[in-house]
Amino acid sequence: MKLARDKLVQHLQRIMCNGQINEAVFTGAFETTALSPDHQLLVVAPALPKTRVLAKKGEMVGVADLDLFRWAATVRAGTGNEAVNVDITFENHRLLIDEGTDRGVLDLKTADARTISTFIESEVVEKLFEKAPKEKGGVAITEDMADAICTTFRRMKVAEIELFIGPDGGMFRVGNPEVSHAYKRVCAELKAPQEYSLLFGEHLAHVLNVVTNYAEARLFFGGPDGFVLINDGGYKYILSSRAKSADEESA
Repeated sequence: MKLARDKLVQHLQRIMCNGQINEAVFTGAFETTALSPDHQLLVVAPALPKTRVLAKKGEMVGVADLDLFRWAATVRAGTGNEAVNVDITFENHRLLIDEGTDRGVLDLKTADARTISTFIESEVVEKLFEKAPKEKGGVAITEDMADAICTTFRRMKVAEIELFIGPDGGMFRVGNPEVSHAYKRVCAELKAPQEYSLLFGEHLAHVLNVVTNYAEARLFFGGPDGFVLINDGGYKYILSSRAKSADEESA
């Protein structure tokens, strides 16, 4: 099958979330459902549109190194290779990325789905979605809010993000309040009927960093101590909040 390089690379980046998902099992036209090894993040990626099926019905393609696959999809071996498409086939448990007769073939060995750490059975996915927020209402994810959280998280080299939600909007804090941190007092996007806060680690920053469809991207809350769901134009991310320590609860 021939694929647009940039579309495939962006698809893989939205799945990987800056390395939170390092391996995945693909079906059909590169759709996948992957649970991070620490079980804090579930990524559900749709099939690439207008793309022929890579794997036959019921067939699974395990990729144990998504970063290598992403690199292979971007290779333009040789001077002057400006091809915008890449030709990929799956046969005999191998992904073949054909750069053309003058360029050669990148031959990547695939893996059994059972050996992929992010693989998750469909029954478990259904149970997680039962616990996840319903996609009703929600708040828009603006580029300003996402950029502020991601840039601050990266520059300050902190380990947590806390969202404060309320009827009149809320605020977010990046970093531990006991040490260096940053916060924004008024954030109209963080709105919900009930007032509460949710604490997250790096997964939230990495998901916000790969959001691209700001016209459609929305964040759905599941209440105190619950999950949040981010839908970025069909790419869905379910994140679980972290339990607070006794000191944080009393702060």
